[in-house]
Amino acid sequence: MFHPTPSFPKELLEASHKERLEYFSTGFILQHEILKEIHESLNKKLFKPELYQIILVSGPTGAGKTVVAMNGLDDTFRQATELKMETKLPAIYLETPKLGGAQFSWKGFYSRLLESMMYPDLNRVRQVITSGYEADVHLFSGKSLSENQLRKRVEDRIKELNVKVIILDELQHMFAFTEANVKTNLDVLKSIANITKCQMVLVGTYEGISKIQWNGQLARRAEKIHFHRYKLDTESNQKAFLTAYSGLLSHVCFDLDEALLNSENIAEIYVRCLGCIGILKQMIEKALADLSTDDTLTHSKIILNSLDARELRQIYHEIEEGEVEFSQTDYTEIASLMGLPTKKAKKRKGRPGVLKPVRDPIK
Repeated sequence: MFHPTPSFPKELLEASHKERLEYFSTGFILQHEILKEIHESLNKKLFKPELYQIILVSGPTGAGKTVVAMNGLDDTFRQATELKMETKLPAIYLETPKLGGAQFSWKGFYSRLLESMMYPDLNRVRQVITSGYEADVHLFSGKSLSENQLRKRVEDRIKELNVKVIILDELQHMFAFTEANVKTNLDVLKSIANITKCQMVLVGTYEGISKIQWNGQLARRAEKIHFHRYKLDTESNQKAFLTAYSGLLSHVCFDLDEALLNSENIAEIYVRCLGCIGILKQMIEKALADLSTDDTLTHSKIILNSLDARELRQIYHEIEEGEVEFSQTDYTEIASLMGLPTKKAKKRKGRPGVLKPVRDPIK
């Protein structure tokens, strides 16, 4: 049997195993509840550098942050067209390179940033006002230029094209160094944003982002968006995760075992993916790769392709530490630091969980 409400194109039923697998891998984006929430939050903040000079999108590995980054790129081109902005290139996207070495290679970073402005996706560019852009594209080589010269070219090119938004994905690659280097790297990004008057959208995992030490000025100009995982702490959250899981199965153009949606099986699936839809999709994709065209996807085959316990434990510890960064601030402590009176919590008499005894009404 297939999913009760299949979402894949019907012609895939006659397609090869390879074509079916390619579709599940890259042929769709599951618009689940958390993804929609983060997408909407980011969309509202684009093109507002005076309010949100730096937007930080952070979450666990496998949550789907790159999808948000690419959706954000599409949004900038769409909004630029709708608002008829005078820009040759509304936004650029760059996956922050992991170039090795004891320090982040700004020269390599600047070179790739320039290349992304020389050769953008022309399908997107043609959506907006691009008078003279294609004629402006030329070969680029930064081998003979110093780091400072490359940075100057980056800034000049951003202003020349009137780039409004720079989206940097996998930002943890930039912050996988010492505390001093992390502070310097963040200051450089802020300086580029100031000089070019563009907006920076920084996308990365908890692991790297947690190393950022925000000073007062930077914290005031930055906006944090938490790409959180699914939790099962409420009935509505349980339903949301089940909907996302079922949504993935609706794109599977192979036979599905009925037991995939048993409550016990769903609970085990949740544990193996830690509530991260990207990890869950990868588990299903690996299971599909092992199937023959006429085979059936079962719960055990998905579980067989999950990460091992040690890997999951490591990811979960990173999630725990990362979620602390987004936990609610205790403003009582701030008031105390300012020398203001604070409300003290009332002490409860008696044992916790035991109601205070009251006299029964007289009848």
